[in-house]
Amino acid sequence: MTANTQADLRVIKTKRAIKAAFYTLICQKPVNKITVAALAKTALINKGTFYLHYQDIFALYDELVEAVATANAREFQDYDLLVENPREFVQRFLFDVPETPSPAVLALLKPENLKFATTYPNNFIDAIRTEIYATGQLTANRENDLRLEFMITGMISILIRPGLINQQDPHDQECVVDLLTPAVEQLTKPTQS
Repeated sequence: MTANTQADLRVIKTKRAIKAAFYTLICQKPVNKITVAALAKTALINKGTFYLHYQDIFALYDELVEAVATANAREFQDYDLLVENPREFVQRFLFDVPETPSPAVLALLKPENLKFATTYPNNFIDAIRTEIYATGQLTANRENDLRLEFMITGMISILIRPGLINQQDPHDQECVVDLLTPAVEQLTKPTQS
């Protein structure tokens, strides 16, 4: 094993320990109450080692939120329905229940923590847009970027507003799907050049 390979493995192991320690701590307290000293102690590293990899706790938090957003966007398997069957796309995107995230991921995404995520929800929206473009059904361009931003932001806003709809109520689901389907159909029509 070369010296570079050993160094790379050390970096990987150290970052893995830092992230594991952060997940342990985020389950116990909000992100703004986690200190580098506490994280370093939990990860069995010194504070200087932490700063070799991250500017501060919030930079680490942003990285972890982005990774979760990307993973969540990739979990949804029905992006091809966006153009083929917009109604079914809206129904599945909004109301198919994904697997329950781990307690650490749930803690990471608590609203009181997300207010410290400088790139969220943009990284989640970007990850969804990337997955949509990967289907090959829409051409990646500025106009489609704007269309998708509008559509994704609108759909997500319905889910994150507590009390706006009852996600378990079939009537509420039908109402939302009826409302959003024409908008999705309009947004996915080919652009005029």
